[in-house]
Amino acid sequence: DDYCRAYARCGKRSSLIKLFSDNLRHKAPTQGDLLHLYGVVSRETGEVIAGLAGLDIPEINASIHVTGFILPKARDTGAGTGLVNHWFLETQKRGLRFCDFDGFYAKGDPTSWQGFSRFKSQFGTRYIAYPSPLWRFVTKEKSKK
Repeated sequence: DDYCRAYARCGKRSSLIKLFSDNLRHKAPTQGDLLHLYGVVSRETGEVIAGLAGLDIPEINASIHVTGFILPKARDTGAGTGLVNHWFLETQKRGLRFCDFDGFYAKGDPTSWQGFSRFKSQFGTRYIAYPSPLWRFVTKEKSKK
């Protein structure tokens, strides 16, 4: 709840905040100790000013970045870098080999992705272009009477 309350103040669109907060609230009870929430707390106020959520997937030896945020007052600090470094170190301690940042900006994506993609790229990341996923939507057929 602390993470989601702080995330709600990050300045992103309210629909995006709701989507990711609902996703975290769903994952917390279903994923148990595979979901990790990290936060940076202000020494002055004691409030959470930045956060990162990672989900371990032991079957593929990885932890994936689920969501993250940094409040405006923390943007000129090293909070983001510290969070990512902490995530990397904790992931290694749990014996996982890969940290997956998820999406990177590519031509045609929203330009708002460019800044976070530049931030992610400074950590020695390797971009892997996966093919588009196959989406299959199944609907129930109406029973014929």
